[in-house]
Amino acid sequence: MNKLIAHIVKILSGVDIAHLQDEIDALHTKNIQLTYDVKDAQVEISYRRTQWAETNEALEKAKAEIAELQATIARLKKTPEGKQGDLFSTQTDNEAAAEHPSAAEEPQEEAVAEQPSAAEELQEEAAEQSVAAEEPQEETAAEQPSAAEPPQEEAAEQSVAAEEPQEEAVAEQPSAAEPPQEEAAEQSVAAEEPQEEAVAEPLPPESGTEATQEKDLTQQITHLKNTAPYIRITLQGTHTQLIFEAKSVCMKTGLFEQGVEGHEIIEDKTRFITLEEIDYAEPMDSPFAGEAVECNLTTGGNGTQIVETLVTAVCGYHPIRIAYREKNGRTAEHNLRHICFKPIDNENIRLPHKALFADMMDGNINATQLMAHSERNKDIRTFDVSNIHNIQVFDAYVTDETGVHTQIQGLYDALVAGQPDMADTIYRNMPEPLRREPDTIRRRAHCMVVEGNDEQALTLYRSIPPGTETGNGQTWQELVVAEINELTTHGVAPERFNEIKNTLIHAHT
Repeated sequence: MNKLIAHIVKILSGVDIAHLQDEIDALHTKNIQLTYDVKDAQVEISYRRTQWAETNEALEKAKAEIAELQATIARLKKTPEGKQGDLFSTQTDNEAAAEHPSAAEEPQEEAVAEQPSAAEELQEEAAEQSVAAEEPQEETAAEQPSAAEPPQEEAAEQSVAAEEPQEEAVAEQPSAAEPPQEEAAEQSVAAEEPQEEAVAEPLPPESGTEATQEKDLTQQITHLKNTAPYIRITLQGTHTQLIFEAKSVCMKTGLFEQGVEGHEIIEDKTRFITLEEIDYAEPMDSPFAGEAVECNLTTGGNGTQIVETLVTAVCGYHPIRIAYREKNGRTAEHNLRHICFKPIDNENIRLPHKALFADMMDGNINATQLMAHSERNKDIRTFDVSNIHNIQVFDAYVTDETGVHTQIQGLYDALVAGQPDMADTIYRNMPEPLRREPDTIRRRAHCMVVEGNDEQALTLYRSIPPGTETGNGQTWQELVVAEINELTTHGVAPERFNEIKNTLIHAHT
């Protein structure tokens, strides 16, 4: 929550948001410390469990080894006589082998004597096979040259025969290509003649693009009239939005102009808008951005919600509908536009208020009263916030050229006042076409620097070429650097802005 909202809540409801926030921060810090303590305890428990598991595993392993040793001991105790019997049997076999060595040697000598004869037979067979293999190879080698000669002669005759048609084709190509070239030249000459005539003809006195756009817009509005309960029309230039009751809309054609006429919800009257003034039209299910907010400024009420709703409406130039208790005790509904908190030292103002955001940032406002235009009064009227029963915000943007310049300047004023969150509120409530304005892009980039988003800030700064003329005798980069110098003079993030400035300057030198 920003400082302005906290200040207004304290004035309206007596609740010190700053004090409550300090208490919340203290509880949050204590909660964080307890969280760390719990984590430390969990780590200790995990360590103890690991130690217990390792000890238990070692114990089970020791028990298994003990059981294995006991089984081995028992087996050795039961079979000492069997081991002695095996030893005696082995000794007996060794003695028998020693008594009859000649019987074992005789077969070995016979096998050795027979082996040379078998090897000789194998050598003789291999020699015979090699002699038999040489004879067919010689016959084959002698026959190969005579068999290869006829294919070579045939290949030579084929190559000579292939060259003759190629020469004939090459000789015929130029004559075949000449007619298409002549036809292409005639076609190019014929194509140039209508182009010269088209250039020579004057343009029609009336552009068909505007007529087509007006026709498309007429068809679109006619379609929306039959498909949507409400139609929101955005005007060119200031991007002001009007909300019409769809069933009341009709197309009007006069002697010199064509436009849309219908019952406009916010001003609660019939309005006529020419097609030339309209930027685009879109359908709406409801003229409001949300449900109505019931107002309860007593302790324990919804004072913060009320203030946030009002600040959003003021910063975003959103009209509101209020149920208001009049001096006679009766409750009446009012549609308010060009809303601002009443300035303390200046009641003779014009709406939209030029110093709207500067007064809010400086605290030069009476937060208990609103000033606005009402659909029932042409003059500015003051409303006591304490007499408002409920508030409902229209989903529309309503201002004039003064308001547009004031809103863009508000982005800069919020930064100088050290309230980047308020600058973010202003930007989020701008219509999309206004966000693409160069002044808005530059101020938004400043906000990104203050918030620490240097990469996004550089992207915005570089979205417009540095040498682009801005209309006040400065290039885009010169204007950016001048505003950065002003912000650092006011003490707004000097280190960050100087670093950004150096990056921009060195990138284009």
